[in-house]
Amino acid sequence: MGLTGMRERAVALGGRLELESEPGRGTLVRLRVPVAALLRQMPPRRGRRPGHAMTMGGTP
Repeated sequence: MGLTGMRERAVALGGRLELESEPGRGTLVRLRVPVAALLRQMPPRRGRRPGHAMTMGGTP
């Protein structure tokens, strides 16, 4: 898939992929995606009401 594919998928979700690299310190890969886009990608969960708040861990 590579970085190009990762960036394309981020953009498809309305987000962006950011890379920061510094010699001797490593590379930081940051994905920024609107929460609404992530929720649309999640399969429906039994017992969850529309608009019901949930944590990123998936627990209501």
